[in-house]
Amino acid sequence: MAKTLTLERILQSQGFGTRKGCRRLILAGEVAVAGATMEDPDAAFDPEGLEFSVGGEDWRYREHVYVALHKPANFECSRKPSHHPGVLTLLPDPFRERDVQPVGRLDHDTTGLLLLSDDGAFIHAQSSPKRHVPKLY
Repeated sequence: MAKTLTLERILQSQGFGTRKGCRRLILAGEVAVAGATMEDPDAAFDPEGLEFSVGGEDWRYREHVYVALHKPANFECSRKPSHHPGVLTLLPDPFRERDVQPVGRLDHDTTGLLLLSDDGAFIHAQSSPKRHVPKLY
């Protein structure tokens, strides 16, 4: 039997806010599944492969997020940047709400490919010195 979650919990897991905030989105008619506007926050769905829209923008359920970002110059990879804007400001709000983190770092003045994810095991596997993952500079 497939695992089901309420629509409210699905939205919360995808970074659309707190459960209470997600409930408000649904009750306000901002959420649609298969083109049908949803009004019941407790409606249950199998999240795997679920396609939905929030505020007219299409999304697909993902257990984890993996982002390949071309980091521009003058952005910091820090979660709490101190001198320049953080790379996380370049991501959509739901990704930031999911606690997406950089996999490694690039200096603030360096441009290039930066991976980001909310999958802790993936981040560790790619950034742990014990893994000897080659890096190209």
